Amino acid sequence: MSMIRRGLKALSDTSKWLLNLLVNKDVGIVTPAVKILARMLVVNGANYVKRFTEETGGMIILQHRLQQWWYRPAIWRICFAILFGRDVALVRFDRPLTLFNLVDDFTDGGKCHVLYPEVLPVLLVMMQKGLQTVLQVPETAELTAPQDDLSSGSLEEVRTASVSKSEENASIASKSDSASTLRTIIRFLADMHSRSSEFRDFAVRSKYVQELLFTLYPMIVNSQVAEPDSELRSDASLPVSGQAPRRPSSRSSMTRPYAMRRPEVENNNPRPELPILRRMSSYVLVKANDPNNQATPPKLRSPLSLGKAQNPANLVDQSIAEELLEIIIAVYSDQILNRKDFPGLGLFMKVPPGIKEDQALFESFILRNTITHLGNTIRLNQKLLWEPRVLTNLQRFAGHLGEAVFEGWFIDGAEVVLDFVAGILEYIYHPEVYRMKSIRLCDQIISTIEEVLLRVSLLKLSETDEANQPTETVAFMQKLAYWQSVLFAAASNHHPFLRLFCFLLYKKLTSTNDGAKASAADLWRLLLVQRPHETARIFQRANVGRTDSLSKGFNDLTKIDNEQFLAWVDSNREDLDGVFFRSLSESWTAFVAEENRNTEEASKGRLTKRREKLKQWASQAAFRDATMHRHEISCDHWRSNIYASETVRKQRATQDQQNNSTFNDMTWKKLKRSLERPCAPLETSQPPRWQLDQTEGRNRMRLRMMLNPDPDLRDFQPKRKASRGPSQHRKSTLGMRRRTVSKAKPPTRASTAPVSGPDVQGNASKPEVAADGANDDMEDEDDFEMVGDPRAGLDDTEDKNRKVLRSLHRNDQVEYVHNVSRIIGLEGFEGLLILGKHHLYLLDGLFQRSDGEVVNVSQAPPDERDSYLQMISGREPWERVITARKSEQEVRSWHQTEILSISKRRFLFRDVAMEVFFNDGRSYLLTTNDLESRDDLYQKLLGKTSAASGRALPTTEEGSWRFESVQSLGDQSQSLGSRFTSVFAQTNADPATRRWIQGEMSNFNYLMHVNTMAGRTFNDLTQYPVFPWVLSDYTREELDLTDPRSYRDLMKPMGCQTQERQAEFRDRYQSFAEMGDHNAPPFHYGTHYSTAMIVTSYLIRLQPFVQSYLLLQGGSFDHPDRLFYSIEKAWASASRENTTDVRELIPEFFYLPEFLSNLNDYDFGERQGEGGRIDHVALPPWAKGDPKIFIAKNREALESEHVSNNLHHWIDLIFGHKQQGESALEATN
Repeated sequence: MSMIRRGLKALSDTSKWLLNLLVNKDVGIVTPAVKILARMLVVNGANYVKRFTEETGGMIILQHRLQQWWYRPAIWRICFAILFGRDVALVRFDRPLTLFNLVDDFTDGGKCHVLYPEVLPVLLVMMQKGLQTVLQVPETAELTAPQDDLSSGSLEEVRTASVSKSEENASIASKSDSASTLRTIIRFLADMHSRSSEFRDFAVRSKYVQELLFTLYPMIVNSQVAEPDSELRSDASLPVSGQAPRRPSSRSSMTRPYAMRRPEVENNNPRPELPILRRMSSYVLVKANDPNNQATPPKLRSPLSLGKAQNPANLVDQSIAEELLEIIIAVYSDQILNRKDFPGLGLFMKVPPGIKEDQALFESFILRNTITHLGNTIRLNQKLLWEPRVLTNLQRFAGHLGEAVFEGWFIDGAEVVLDFVAGILEYIYHPEVYRMKSIRLCDQIISTIEEVLLRVSLLKLSETDEANQPTETVAFMQKLAYWQSVLFAAASNHHPFLRLFCFLLYKKLTSTNDGAKASAADLWRLLLVQRPHETARIFQRANVGRTDSLSKGFNDLTKIDNEQFLAWVDSNREDLDGVFFRSLSESWTAFVAEENRNTEEASKGRLTKRREKLKQWASQAAFRDATMHRHEISCDHWRSNIYASETVRKQRATQDQQNNSTFNDMTWKKLKRSLERPCAPLETSQPPRWQLDQTEGRNRMRLRMMLNPDPDLRDFQPKRKASRGPSQHRKSTLGMRRRTVSKAKPPTRASTAPVSGPDVQGNASKPEVAADGANDDMEDEDDFEMVGDPRAGLDDTEDKNRKVLRSLHRNDQVEYVHNVSRIIGLEGFEGLLILGKHHLYLLDGLFQRSDGEVVNVSQAPPDERDSYLQMISGREPWERVITARKSEQEVRSWHQTEILSISKRRFLFRDVAMEVFFNDGRSYLLTTNDLESRDDLYQKLLGKTSAASGRALPTTEEGSWRFESVQSLGDQSQSLGSRFTSVFAQTNADPATRRWIQGEMSNFNYLMHVNTMAGRTFNDLTQYPVFPWVLSDYTREELDLTDPRSYRDLMKPMGCQTQERQAEFRDRYQSFAEMGDHNAPPFHYGTHYSTAMIVTSYLIRLQPFVQSYLLLQGGSFDHPDRLFYSIEKAWASASRENTTDVRELIPEFFYLPEFLSNLNDYDFGERQGEGGRIDHVALPPWAKGDPKIFIAKNREALESEHVSNNLHHWIDLIFGHKQQGESALEATN
């Protein structure tokens, strides 16, 4: 067994080596490698081929690697050798690539055996690449409407475009020679299909036809196949209930793809309208003022408005496409004429993803040519119709054609289907043929074919517009006259269709076009001659007078000319309208309703299946991409391990040396900044920049201002007026964002692999650490990141965690490592949470891969990172946008006894976050990738908290208070709703509520407690603590807190502070309620009282909130007039002036005067007019220009008796029972 395992491993290793060699650009290396691989596949048999395909993804890799060698005859021969199971040693590579030589190499007496169809996609991908090059089809396909007109005609009418030849094919001798290679391959496939029954069986049961359709599609529509996800996204919205799915007109604007169009209905003269027989791509309403008749019958219009296109570029291109088309038609003909069970063409499920017009064009092209081929074949050998098997297949094929015409996928196909089906029925109706037993046994089949003929005829007749297209109308009625015997014979077997036919003929008979009237009269004459009794019954069943005279008048048509008959019709118009429009209209209405319903149901079912197929294709495409992605990464790993297997440990030692150098350099820079701060020994002359420290004090207040440690986050730019033009000295668009290390590169699979540091000989590069530039820190560290060694012998935890060992405290050990993201404002900083034996660590900028290796975040696999975090940060994995604070891999650590409490949180509506509180006043909001990971990490940390571990609680007054303020957050046995119930229940079970009611807790402290219980936190700007406006007087010189008029009405939300505003919002709600749209329920306010933008606009003068503001604003400040610059203006806007502004306040309004002053001297710009430059916030007169006085007065008002008596009303509005339901409706909330 060990020998067998070693043998299998050797084979696996050999195939890996051979696949790696295919990357080479030298055909002298690629060709022998493919030969060896082909022989391995053929010699080792089906099981090895299966493992090579499914486990290694070898065929996918061959598709990707060999498509560039499509013009090499040797590669084609090797692939065919795999397909037919031939040993490449027996293939004559010295002979030219001709049809004769290929047949000689791969057939035995004209027979061939397809042994390994897994290689078929490789062959067809090479063909697609070759055709794309020869025909010069655009490289990419986007779901946008084509600008040129399309055609549903033959190949000569298919549109083409001339595109310049790409540079990658400059080495090919000539386009003609390259086309000759492809033509030979296509002819060989056609020859195999014609001479080998086994090959024909293979073509039917495999994806052979689908792959050929994918190959032919770009040649017909002049556009590459789109991604399945693109079509899925474009078709994301389902059809409206009661309406058939629609396709857009090719002439319509595609800025909003696939929008439904409805012409306006003129309603000058109201009259009854008949239902509309709809198709997938049209929705035409009947105009009510049609002068021709009293009730306009429904019409069917062409689904796609298509014109003519240019001819193919040259005969070489045209011949290749025709030969490829012949293979597809041959497969379909074989299914219909030679096989017992015809499963259907299934074009709808096989057409490649793309624009709907292109798909309809392509399906119409295939159907038209297939019908032409089948028609010619049947005419040459009409005895084929004697076979019940053939008739059964033709019946199903005709049914598919009828569905395609009605659903709009067969463009202008009604007449083509009419000619095809009528030709079949004409032969069957011959007396000597119809009397045959095999034909008589197929009465039901023939009846179904007749029904298709009649339905398609009615469809075309009803959609012809004699007013705008008289020539087309006359031509079609002449065609009906040509097929009169078949049509009327079929109609005699389906009497309801004859009544509908007469109804439409009468409509044409009363039109305003003389040619249409004459053609209709001719058809009436033929109908009266051939089916007199059926037409007579139409008048007999009509519930009107003078039926005998009207019937006699119609019968006289066989004796008089058209002019006399039309004059008689005009003279008896009123009575005739009663017969047809009031009697037969009911039959037409029922027919239309049934057809619409059937078409809609069939279309919905077909679209559902199409979406499932697209999802399958998307899954397969994703699997192929993932396979290639893994292969390219594994290639790098494989080569790195082979070439450096003896020097891996040395390289890692070199890597650690470079990491230590980088770490020391960053440590030195931190020390240097500390020495250059104000009042330090090396103080610099630059003015200090300040930011708000995140550490919480008593009552969870953040009061400490500290120096901004990032010297680059200083220069901001206001929103400039359009007249100023671009600034010549404008800084970074984000102001404080660091310049990127390098320009953002497009995503490549190779870029996601870990970056190799030292070369394979072990000569490690020297670190280039600049003295000042912080940008170089991360760049140097990235350059020395090594590929992980997949060998099991080196897979030890200590080695993989070596990056973080330097950050641990002495004698501490790593027990658990988890990837987390630390949320600050609106930005997330990915890093590691390490639970040691004694300490807890947070390390920024590091990531633990799934294999356990700790690498830099920039080198982490994108599929393992948090995709939501990458989305909100506005960065892709390949973009190395690094700020100064991110380039420094900061380490934060706490002894486990300092962990105060842990609470589960939500972030961006995802239940994946938790907030950790520490004794030192700090707290951090951490997120994970999913709920399971969060809960696992939470359980590991919960036992380390002060309360859960049973350790002594803080004994100091400050520590005890902080524990009490957050300890309820650790109790996760209750849900959020039950916690609210306990807070606001009448039993006052919550200790904080009881203390507040008894006056033992301040209003500020209680509001902070309520916000905390509601899940609001300083660490998440989208769930920032919210406080109320408590004052309404911002104009008087002195503030009288004893006057109730000085306070806002806490019983009402900000939208109801004035009666006029409240009435306006209630009217808005009533208006939306009357609309009755369940998808858009009514509401009072279109904006929220607390958002990230509101919070950052209040704190725009402080770091780090200004950074979050710029992130929301796209890199620059908003227009000065829209900034927060005045307390009075903000109150006026939120309380009465602006209906889109109902914002409340934040806690800083009651304890932090610094946020009202522009301490960092940011340039916010100047207001319009004489508003002046925006600097500090304009305070009310009673604040005497001092922010401290304003904060003190505002806090005094918050703690006043008036607010204490009414604060519970505001809490009910924001957190309590008045948030929704009847209580919210009554409170206009």
